[in-house]
Amino acid sequence: LKHGHQAGKLEPGDMPTPTACDRVEPVFQRFSEAWSRELTQPEPSLWRALHSLVGWRFYAQAVPTAFLTLGSIGTPVCMNKLLMLMQSGACSSETDWNSGYLWAAALFFCSIFQTLGTHHNWVLGIRNGTHIRMALMGACFRKMQRLSPTARINFSVGEMTNVVSVDAARIADSFLCQWLHWAGWSAMIVVVVSLYNLFELISWSAIIGASMMALVGPVSKMVTARIKDASVQVQECSDARAKLVGELLTAVKPIKFMRWEAWASSKMLELREHELEAQRRRQVLNMINWFCGQASPILISSATLLCYALTSDEPITAATGFTALAWLNALAFPIRMIPKT
Repeated sequence: LKHGHQAGKLEPGDMPTPTACDRVEPVFQRFSEAWSRELTQPEPSLWRALHSLVGWRFYAQAVPTAFLTLGSIGTPVCMNKLLMLMQSGACSSETDWNSGYLWAAALFFCSIFQTLGTHHNWVLGIRNGTHIRMALMGACFRKMQRLSPTARINFSVGEMTNVVSVDAARIADSFLCQWLHWAGWSAMIVVVVSLYNLFELISWSAIIGASMMALVGPVSKMVTARIKDASVQVQECSDARAKLVGELLTAVKPIKFMRWEAWASSKMLELREHELEAQRRRQVLNMINWFCGQASPILISSATLLCYALTSDEPITAATGFTALAWLNALAFPIRMIPKT
């Protein structure tokens, strides 16, 4: 950062060299050894080979995810205790003040746990995804080099390039290593604990929030399924365009000799329009899914507190209102991410 500030820009040579375990050669060597062992099995499995590559690092992600989960659950609890102490006006003795300081410190450390857990989960997940991408890209490239002339006829240059640059990197680009922990068991624990505490706090009004969450889940899952279908269509259009580009570059001399440039350009633009249309459809679905994910916590919070205000004989106090909002805020991320997993 200091060098970049002084020089005004960073060059590739300014970046620190990766550690030995993060370089391509040892990563690909470990994957090759694991895949060689799988080939001796009756049913070889790519997932077992990848597990041998990043297994213990993947399970190590559970540690920061546990701190993240603890921080997500502990923040509303500490906030409720602190607000109840302040609302009761019982801070008349030194013991009460010490309790308030302790709950405030606990609230601070819960935020620290949540922040550090989030960042470390992402760092470990991106590292695991990068190792998987390097291993798969190396395996695909090695296979391409070993194809016989007869087998190479069945694959164009564009198709083989797409396999190496796009398909092999899809696991890393989809952040699968992060979501399996964060949007898996961690999200389920947060949902169960949050719903229980909401019911204890605002009684049957929490059912309104739970019902809306149950409605948001299938809608989000339906939109996500359509996004996956649109992504498949984008990939098919991209493969067709890359295949055509490879064929045109291979036969560029006959095309120039026969003056077929206009035809080649029109075919290229036609496939590009199909690809752009598929990408536009996918982006619209992503925008709808994002809007539903961002708007649903606000609508759920408003409906839940409105129901509590209309049905409860007791007024909404600061401790009740802010704690309920904190629990609903803790539910916001699992609501958005569980259907995607």
